[in-house]
Amino acid sequence: MQISLPDDADPFIRSQAEAAGFKDDIAAYVVHLIAAQDPDNDPRGPLSEEQLQDSLQRCDRAMAQARAGKGKDLRVAIAEIADKHGLDLDP
Repeated sequence: MQISLPDDADPFIRSQAEAAGFKDDIAAYVVHLIAAQDPDNDPRGPLSEEQLQDSLQRCDRAMAQARAGKGKDLRVAIAEIADKHGLDLDP
């Protein structure tokens, strides 16, 4: 798969690619994201029925918390994670 990104590609994508170890090849990061959408490409292999049920329960709990107003703004959550790990998200 051939992907070409302009030099002025979204700074957020560039920062995410660099954080994921794709500093010198942003296009490879995009290909990686596309491939990750196919569960057959997961290096961990398929999830067991128990793992799928656990994941579903965690998603259900998270959705219930969000509906109850206990969620966080995505920008705030990402900033907190970046701070926790000493990452600078500013381009």
